Amino acid sequence: MLIQKISTYNIEGLAKLFTELWTERDFEEELVYCKELLKSEKEMCLVGKDRGEYIAFIHVACRLQEVEDVSQLPVCYIKGIYVQPSFRRIGVGNHLISLAENWCKEKGCSQIAADTKTLNQQRITFYKNRGFRETIPLTILIKEL
Repeated sequence: MLIQKISTYNIEGLAKLFTELWTERDFEEELVYCKELLKSEKEMCLVGKDRGEYIAFIHVACRLQEVEDVSQLPVCYIKGIYVQPSFRRIGVGNHLISLAENWCKEKGCSQIAADTKTLNQQRITFYKNRGFRETIPLTILIKEL
């Protein structure tokens, strides 16, 4: 598997993966959004590719504004992470988070956070198994870097 930073070469694959995670979103709108991400200094996306197919991504942002239960700013925030079902439980998500953590540290962040719906126990378990701790009922998960 190859993991790449967002670029003009993989932007359509990333937009397609966005619509797989957020099924209510439109591909064309996501493509426009991804093009904006290319210019961002405060956000970063990584895309995983296997045998010519895009199979995973992580989208993180370095936030300067307050985030619930975060003790230090800036904080790195996972805006989205997705691995296609047939590639789950083989370490792809772990690898994406590890690479994102390195980027966050380079940006001066000492914490990484994520949120999920309280009822999404599978996602909560995913984050907790990677060193995040549960905070408020919205379920924001934070890990020291």
